[in-house]
Amino acid sequence: MFDSHSSQTRGRPVNEEARLARRQQILAGARACFVQRGFHASSVSEIATAAGVSNANIYQYFENKEALIIALIEEEVRHDLTLVHKLSGSKLQGEDLRAVMSPLFLTDEGRDRAILRCEISSEATRNAAAGELLARSNERTIEAMAWGVRVSQASGNIPEAVDADKAAVLMAFVFDGLFLQRSLPGTDGEALLTSLVDLFTDLLHHPH
Repeated sequence: MFDSHSSQTRGRPVNEEARLARRQQILAGARACFVQRGFHASSVSEIATAAGVSNANIYQYFENKEALIIALIEEEVRHDLTLVHKLSGSKLQGEDLRAVMSPLFLTDEGRDRAILRCEISSEATRNAAAGELLARSNERTIEAMAWGVRVSQASGNIPEAVDADKAAVLMAFVFDGLFLQRSLPGTDGEALLTSLVDLFTDLLHHPH
């Protein structure tokens, strides 16, 4: 007799919502493996075990491991852009900067994302698809931050003398550098966050 529950547990679910959930389940397993072992040291079998699915189940959703890597990079890029839009939509004052950036610098999940960012940056140097995703993300990040600076200038929260485009580029550089340090063992997340807020505040409120 056909067992629909068993089929959905072991294979690809028929329901679209269940399929999306299974895809996220696989990506979560991949993320855990990639944080621990990196993109290329993690095997499909290890990812399947971490995700609680079969190897065959992974290939029902992703053509190969490279496709899985690209899908995870797309997720991370979306997360980053959501955070950037949240920041650019604030007043860009010290308390806003700290509130938005705290999860990245003060939580275990934030450190995992920093480790993944290192993997993504490395992958982007030799994988054209990854490189394109990261380049596009960087462009959108700078555009969103420049827009946020201009909005805050219009409302009087940031001096008009600040060059919005230059400030956005410098903020991106500062963030990348400090976030890279967040990936290293034993780093003080609070100290990095304080440095980030201080540097961003200086860029935005003291025209150079």
